[in-house]
Amino acid sequence: MSGRPCVALWAAALLSRVALGLAAAGPVVRCEPCDARAREACKPLSPGCAEAVREPGCGCCLTCALAEGRPCGVYTERCGAGLTCRPPPGQAKPLQALLDGRGLCTNLSAAADAGAARSGGGGEGRMRDLLHLRADILSNTSATL
Repeated sequence: MSGRPCVALWAAALLSRVALGLAAAGPVVRCEPCDARAREACKPLSPGCAEAVREPGCGCCLTCALAEGRPCGVYTERCGAGLTCRPPPGQAKPLQALLDGRGLCTNLSAAADAGAARSGGGGEGRMRDLLHLRADILSNTSATL
């Protein structure tokens, strides 16, 4: 059996394990409801805000989305529509970079192209893509209103 089918099976098993783990574990943090009283405490958006997104974590309030190229991470404001927060290229510890807010808001299509180029058919690139996918899932679990 060649190495590629084994890597593909292993990656599929890992993804299903992550999905099952997220479903079985439930939310790590239980958020308070976003009721009218909670929304009253929200600060108004700045007049120059091009796109409003929900603040990170359990927040009920809206904040301005980060533009392409802006620093981002798990605990920062969210990237705007069509963007994703990615660690800088060549980062030795990509998940740590995202936790530390050292990611960059990157165009989704550019990020997908970079992922395909990194993969190059090898297992190492696919594993890195899975880590990026997991980081995106963790940083965007409550991205929608």
